[in-house]
Amino acid sequence: PLAATTNAMTTLVAVSRRTKCARIRLIRRRWLSSKTSATAGEGKKGEGDLGRYVGIGVFLGLAGFTANLGYWQMQRKQWKIDLIDDRKAKLAKEPASFGEVLHARALEDDWEEYDFRQVTIEGVLDYGRELLVGPRSPPSSVDARDA
Repeated sequence: PLAATTNAMTTLVAVSRRTKCARIRLIRRRWLSSKTSATAGEGKKGEGDLGRYVGIGVFLGLAGFTANLGYWQMQRKQWKIDLIDDRKAKLAKEPASFGEVLHARALEDDWEEYDFRQVTIEGVLDYGRELLVGPRSPPSSVDARDA
């Protein structure tokens, strides 16, 4: 095929082998850069590079964000496992006496040691001061539909 270029159009003359007729086609040329060639395969080379880079950047940003969330979830899971193990260990300890807990609280001495720990209390229940606590209405500051 023979090609002749003009400012806005490229004229392509093609001769058919079977009919021996010449066909003239006008092909629009895109003027995106001075390096764009007239062939069909290379005509789109510089086209849309900015959009492509933005798309790649958005994809990599979302992939990085998702990977970071996955890593955070793994850390959070390990923290929860350690927390549960710690609480199970405290529950398995020998129960502390109520007096011992009150003494530690008064001295503010290693108060966290008694978190989630069983406590024993000795005494006599006074049945004369029993009070039945029934269903309560919501506070006046709360709307009845929210309760």
